[in-house]
Amino acid sequence: MFSGSKSSGTPNHNYDLSGSNLTRLYNSPVYNAERMKRPLGGSGPVVGPISHSGVRVTLGDHSQWLIHKGKGYGVSSDTVVVDAQHMSRDWTVNVHVSSQITG
Repeated sequence: MFSGSKSSGTPNHNYDLSGSNLTRLYNSPVYNAERMKRPLGGSGPVVGPISHSGVRVTLGDHSQWLIHKGKGYGVSSDTVVVDAQHMSRDWTVNVHVSSQITG
């Protein structure tokens, strides 16, 4: 379901997850989820539906991860999970949809 790297042949970054590390992340409880958006082409204004979206999750250890579609936009094997420390500054919280997960 989640991939720490893209399957399109793009080089892996040293912060990409795979194997048991990715499985451990996938099985971690999520305590908060926030819808995020950024301009579709990188920088510039976010205009209505013409933006790229993802979800930033916060885990019990307070680490944050951004989950979004990669270059294929909708290809199931092109879901990207990246440590939020490496998010572009173009990502912003899509206000009004942040939700606390309990239980």
